[in-house]
Amino acid sequence: MKVLSALFISAFFTLISFSQTNQSKLLDDSKSLISSGRYGEAIELLNRYVASNPQSDEGFNLRGICHERRGNYEQAVYDYRTAIRISPNDKIISENLKRAENDWYRLLYNQIEGYKREIAINPSVAKNYLEIGKCYKNLGEWSEAEIWYDLYLEKDEASADEMLRYTEILAKNNHIQKGEPYLKNFVEKYPDDHRLWSRYGYFLYWLGKTNLSEKAFIRSLEIRPFFKEALDGLDLVRGKKSFYTFNDTTYRYRKVPAGKVYLIDKYFKSLQKNPASDELRFKLIEELLKYNRIEEAYQQLEILKEKYCSNEKYIVLSSEVIKKRNEIIDLEIAELKKNLTDNPSDKNSLLRLAELLSFQNKLDAAITYLKNYLELNDDDDIRFKLAKYYLWNSDLCESKRHLEILLGKNYNNPEAELLLAKIYLLLDTELEKSEYLFEKYLSGFPDDKESIAGLIEVKLKLQNFDEAQKVLKDKNLLFSSAEIESFNSKITRGLRAFESGISEETRNLQARIPGNAATQGRARFSPQASGK
Repeated sequence: MKVLSALFISAFFTLISFSQTNQSKLLDDSKSLISSGRYGEAIELLNRYVASNPQSDEGFNLRGICHERRGNYEQAVYDYRTAIRISPNDKIISENLKRAENDWYRLLYNQIEGYKREIAINPSVAKNYLEIGKCYKNLGEWSEAEIWYDLYLEKDEASADEMLRYTEILAKNNHIQKGEPYLKNFVEKYPDDHRLWSRYGYFLYWLGKTNLSEKAFIRSLEIRPFFKEALDGLDLVRGKKSFYTFNDTTYRYRKVPAGKVYLIDKYFKSLQKNPASDELRFKLIEELLKYNRIEEAYQQLEILKEKYCSNEKYIVLSSEVIKKRNEIIDLEIAELKKNLTDNPSDKNSLLRLAELLSFQNKLDAAITYLKNYLELNDDDDIRFKLAKYYLWNSDLCESKRHLEILLGKNYNNPEAELLLAKIYLLLDTELEKSEYLFEKYLSGFPDDKESIAGLIEVKLKLQNFDEAQKVLKDKNLLFSSAEIESFNSKITRGLRAFESGISEETRNLQARIPGNAATQGRARFSPQASGK
């Protein structure tokens, strides 16, 4: 018996030793792959490593480095944040986090401007408002995020995932009463979504409806036992804990003394309650300017632009903001140009430079830099960026050419396929390909309203009226009554024109057939037939 025990203990410690050696090898191999620039393979190893070592700051930090070097700043930031929570005093991780956050936030602000340009072209596309809201959410600018999500919800119905994001924003802004009816509606619409039931439980609890809250948490756990967010909520309702744990997707490191942001925060909150108060918005802009929060001041001015573009106060503030904004951008552009002169293959500098130039509506210059880079490096991501800039610059043919090159190389990017489908539709060419690409995109994003509208338009051009009608019928909940009426009118007109064309063609064919009664009748009454 003692021999068996000894053997068991020996085997147990051998197993532990092997496991530790294996984990150490995962880490060493991932470092070697990182040194070789094989970041995707390194991420696969690090995924396995952090799954077994969730308290390893090194694992999360290394994975963050891989994501950052691949340009995936969002995932890099999340990994660095996890690492810094494990080791709050680690200077290297802290520097990595700050660097990745700065890069990510710059990209987010530029994405916001891009979506605003899209809105200026076509304000009816709900997706653009949603994307701006998501950007502000990732930036931790909760008041702005709520404004844009509200605009999105006026134009479209949210998915369950988007409702979870929206209610996280409402919780951050302490707008609990506003969120409760939304969640009530969504748990009725999606009764088997444990996440919605759990979130609904928190909102009910914060409103003092503890009995209903407890039932909501219990329902969530019936669907998904051991769901931590719901378990914590149930403990909270029953007086066992005093915190909640649903995912806070962002936090920001702002080196600004509390007293300096007090008025700004106060104005933001006041505007949330009273968004029509232009006086408050002007005060907010003046306060933002004091602390060089230029981009935020610019965004607030954009809101006032239509109403106050001729107002003296607006003109003075706008001039100051635009001047400072351009000075900041010009300095960065000069630095990025120098970087590219020193290293023409510096992809990150190129992308940032192109974005800033487009920011200043210098699309021709941005296109030139992207083309020069492509002459040195056949990079699919840069080619796709170039195709988008050509589109923004109204050069549909060049945009189409580059997108066709990408798709010919099996470039796996649904957005590129969607963009090409839209261009084919706009140019009224390759309509069968456009139809195929719209349908392919919708197989992955079945409720994308803009793509569904594009598919209907293509089917109308192809005279597939029954198919257009079927798509509209299947997705009618996504469209307003006016939009449905407009589509139905197009289908009816198209069908009439098509049938009218067939009738005319039939008459012409009959007229050309020898011995046809209609032909003979015309012959009897013609001058030749009567001998005249």
